[in-house]
Amino acid sequence: LLFSVAAVVAVAWSARRFLVAPILNLTKSMQRLADGDNSVDPAEAKRADEIGAMGKALLTFRAAALERIAAERRHEDARKAAEIAQKEAEARAAREAEELVVRSFGEGMSKLKAGDLTYRVNHDLPEAYRQLQSDFNAAVTQLEQAMTVIASNVVGVRAGTSEISQAADDLSRRTERQA
Repeated sequence: LLFSVAAVVAVAWSARRFLVAPILNLTKSMQRLADGDNSVDPAEAKRADEIGAMGKALLTFRAAALERIAAERRHEDARKAAEIAQKEAEARAAREAEELVVRSFGEGMSKLKAGDLTYRVNHDLPEAYRQLQSDFNAAVTQLEQAMTVIASNVVGVRAGTSEISQAADDLSRRTERQA
């Protein structure tokens, strides 16, 4: 009877030590892995039995979790790089639009300074500058019309001056003859 009790205790102790304790350790390791602790390294993975297979499976899960984290990090880095590239592209487009505006209105002012009143800003400017473009073109059109009216008035004044000059000459000659 004592021998049977001792054998049962020895089997229970062996089962506890070689079966239950490793399974409890694997359970704790699985829980830590599930909680996000990727540093788990179960000693049971070195065993050659079913418990060792469970430990190896746990290492596989850990590797998959680490790969997922690395993939998420790569995805986040790619997203940030794309965001930076988009901001750079937007900044470059804004600079190019600004350069187009400056170049267009600079050319318009140069033509205006040279006396060319036929120039209009016809470039496809950004929406923010369309009102300025419209106002510039309208102002140049009005200036051109005003200059046309002035030019035609100058022709009229010149003709009138010529007639007055001729009339004054005629009057002078007649006065001279009469004298």
